[in-house]
Amino acid sequence: MYSAAINITSDGTHLVVPGVPGRKIRVVNYCFTSSDTANTVQFFSNITALTGVMHVVKGVPIAIAAGQLFPSGALMLFQGAVGEPIRITTTTNSGVIGGHLVYILAD
Repeated sequence: MYSAAINITSDGTHLVVPGVPGRKIRVVNYCFTSSDTANTVQFFSNITALTGVMHVVKGVPIAIAAGQLFPSGALMLFQGAVGEPIRITTTTNSGVIGGHLVYILAD
């Protein structure tokens, strides 16, 4: 398993996990919170949406986990396409969105 930090200070699309040739990135959990009052977050596999738009409330963390991870990596929240990065698109309204994401690589 691998972990990536989420530390976003501006609006736009941000790289969280770089793509790995021939592999899929399977996200097994993530957690983030916002320092501003009205932010949104959405996960993408390069430019393909993996989640809907999530509205984040200042100081209230969003923490999501797939459950116990088996060696096969059978449990996951979502996965990117082969070789594609995981990105987050945000509106930060001048605040900071911070947290982490845990993932595995699959064939």
